[in-house]
Amino acid sequence: MNKKMYGMLSLAILLSTAACSSADDLQLAKTEITVEYGDPLSLDPKDYLIEDTAEDILHGTSVKVFIAEGNNKKNEPLDTDGTGLEVGSYILSLSYKDETEDVKVNIEDTTAPEFVNFTEKVILIQGESTDLTKLFQVKDLSAVEVTVEGEVDFDTVGKYPVTFIAKDKYENMTEKECVIQIDEKPKEIIPVIDTMGNDSPKNSESTFGLNSATSAANSNASSNSSHGSVTTQPIQPEPAPMPHQHKFVVNDTTTYYEGSELLFNHWNDAVAKSTDIQYELNGETWQKWGLWKNVSVFGVRCSNGCDELWYAVELIY
Repeated sequence: MNKKMYGMLSLAILLSTAACSSADDLQLAKTEITVEYGDPLSLDPKDYLIEDTAEDILHGTSVKVFIAEGNNKKNEPLDTDGTGLEVGSYILSLSYKDETEDVKVNIEDTTAPEFVNFTEKVILIQGESTDLTKLFQVKDLSAVEVTVEGEVDFDTVGKYPVTFIAKDKYENMTEKECVIQIDEKPKEIIPVIDTMGNDSPKNSESTFGLNSATSAANSNASSNSSHGSVTTQPIQPEPAPMPHQHKFVVNDTTTYYEGSELLFNHWNDAVAKSTDIQYELNGETWQKWGLWKNVSVFGVRCSNGCDELWYAVELIY
């Protein structure tokens, strides 16, 4: 072989080696990946190229993300840092010098919706109709529809088992069992008009001993009259006060009005209500009362002038 021929062969081998080396700068470790909706898409070339890729190649490789149309890239690359991408197909394009390699990216939503602060028992008051689908909040990145399977008669006391179903637009679904308990509506306090024209319920405690004092006075008068030693005129009743709504104040901060289901003119009734509330709230969710720390019973006087003693059940938050 002459020198000219040898030189040409050597040059061809060098060019071939250089071309092969250039073509192998970007070697993909994966050609397709799936990312859960809400998770960031990595834009680090190291996550897509083979393990022993040289550092200078990693530093010199640019990464761009395109919306995929079939196997092709749509229009211009997206302005993204890899977060906030919607469910769909994308192409992640890696470029180094004149070489480009593509990775297909599928972003999918496979996460089921999650109920927030779900409880297995909900207590409602008789006659108060409620949209059950709005009882609990649902956490999910996609649009969610909540449905309830089971019948509840809001007008009838009882326990009703139902199933809450949360399903997002990608058919991911969560089901939870719950009992809706309908409790009897508390009875209202009805004022009774007594012979003196007072517009509040009769209660021996509410007059602070005036009843017994009046009774004693009448007894003495009757006794004296029977012996003929004293002549008395019939006691004329005082004019009846104008009707008013009893107003009560606890600790100068909390105001209760007659008719409230937390206000009673008998101590035992107030204590029973307090015990009932604490029992129902212990470890349960009672939509009517909400969050609480303690329940107490206070004696309260009417601040509208009649000075009657009633008892208030106070929820301390």
